[in-house]
Amino acid sequence: MVLGAALFGKNPFSNVIVNGIVLAEDGKKMSKRLKNYTDPSILMDHHGADAMRFYLMNSPVVQAEDLRFTDAGVEEVVKKVILPLWNTYSFFTTYANLDHYQADTGNIYYVRHGQTDNNLHGVVNGGDDDIDLNQTGVKQAHELGKKLSMSGIKFDVIVTSPMTRTKHTASILQSYLP
Repeated sequence: MVLGAALFGKNPFSNVIVNGIVLAEDGKKMSKRLKNYTDPSILMDHHGADAMRFYLMNSPVVQAEDLRFTDAGVEEVVKKVILPLWNTYSFFTTYANLDHYQADTGNIYYVRHGQTDNNLHGVVNGGDDDIDLNQTGVKQAHELGKKLSMSGIKFDVIVTSPMTRTKHTASILQSYLP
């Protein structure tokens, strides 16, 4: 603001968005001169980048509030989030390897709803427009159902959103599947 006003004689902007500040543990601004923070590369070497990311994603900084950054906070994320996930993965792989487990290969297909009167081009437009398919949307769903039945793809489960048009699309598709 000061430089813009000094150089060009007017405010460089009229609105500004301010985010939170990451402060040192003592509440002061992080400073190389004061050496009041741990070098981020050392912290990531010790705890990992994912722990640091998760700590910051779940901090008040995300809501544009100040954060007193602590190494203990990152360490807590490791203990409460990263290690339980790693232990779960390790447990699974250990016993999967012992049992010679082979996962079934399959495909996941994403199918959106067909056309509605509010959504003539089939583009997701959001909002609370929970309306049913129009004639074109029903026709689109039937065409897709025919293609799926000829493809030989087997579905165990069809998952839909609670939207009326999505449920209707799924019921049409289900009528074509064995």
